[in-house]
Amino acid sequence: MTLYETTLTEFKRKGDEEKVRWLEGLNKRITLSQKKRIQENDTKIMQELFTPKWVSWELMYSWATKGLQTKNCILCNKKDSLGMDFKGKFLCANCFIEIKHK
Repeated sequence: MTLYETTLTEFKRKGDEEKVRWLEGLNKRITLSQKKRIQENDTKIMQELFTPKWVSWELMYSWATKGLQTKNCILCNKKDSLGMDFKGKFLCANCFIEIKHK
């Protein structure tokens, strides 16, 4: 279980409906570009977001990355969810396209 899921479960167990509604409504409050910045581990985004004091960076990162299966590319060393495994190594889509066109 991720930090997001455990926190949400804990708030539901305690009966803190306001925090549960806030966490479940994150998809409506945060734009896709902001979510992508959180996924890229850009901590400066927390200054731009209007979040309650009980929301930590780890909780936001856990929410943004839930469901993503990211791996490190062996060529560019960036995390990506799109790509392919080649002989047990992961190539991101961008590096694969670059190699294919050379």
